[in-house]
Amino acid sequence: MNIGTIATALLYPVSITANPQATMMRSDAAAAKVRNELNRAFDKTRAELDRIEILAAGLAAFNAPIPEYEPTFHHLHRLNLPKHELSSD
Repeated sequence: MNIGTIATALLYPVSITANPQATMMRSDAAAAKVRNELNRAFDKTRAELDRIEILAAGLAAFNAPIPEYEPTFHHLHRLNLPKHELSSD
């Protein structure tokens, strides 16, 4: 068929008159293909939603103010050293 031409219409589709079982098999295959494509699309959507949820949680954590923190140095033996002295331990 050339581009821009209109195909001639058949009175009955060839597949229906030739073999009705083949037509049903093709329609079942088409339905299965559509079902598989929908499942794939839903799986992709679920994966994207999981990704968005993780990113939103990270963004929420970074938007929270930094909590007050006062370190305690339990591992140091002597905390009263002046700045210019070094411990010999």
